[in-house]
Amino acid sequence: MQIATSVENECDFCVAAYTAVAKGQTLDDVVIAAVRQRRPIADARLAALCMFTTRIVALHGFVSDADVAAFKGAGWSDAAMLGVILNVAMKSMTKYVNHIAETPLNPPFEAFAWTPSRKQAVPAWRQEVRGSRRRDHGSQSRALNLSPGPWHT
Repeated sequence: MQIATSVENECDFCVAAYTAVAKGQTLDDVVIAAVRQRRPIADARLAALCMFTTRIVALHGFVSDADVAAFKGAGWSDAAMLGVILNVAMKSMTKYVNHIAETPLNPPFEAFAWTPSRKQAVPAWRQEVRGSRRRDHGSQSRALNLSPGPWHT
């Protein structure tokens, strides 16, 4: 779910970081690769989780009744749906920080580097929503000054 969110958010730092985390857990390498490359997942339950997660991100939460039915039909609960929503919300915040700060990869994540590619196979429904969101930027990271601004009195 975190990798799927990060792929749809085109957050290279997050994809690498969550791939490293997933490799340390029980998620199959084939599933990890499929999510990172936007390929089909053989496991129907995991495929439904990935699709629902991706649609929430791509459609900014405006999923259809059919999307919800497909998610629940794969055996997921309302609590799991809330978990997906919370994950997407958290990853949206970190995506913005990483995109603005151009966060470099930590050494442990370098082996899992990922670069978004507009040449990846993207389903037609996602192309309509995606548009051109990612800006091109260099490999230098920006210094991000998080000290309180003048609005803090």
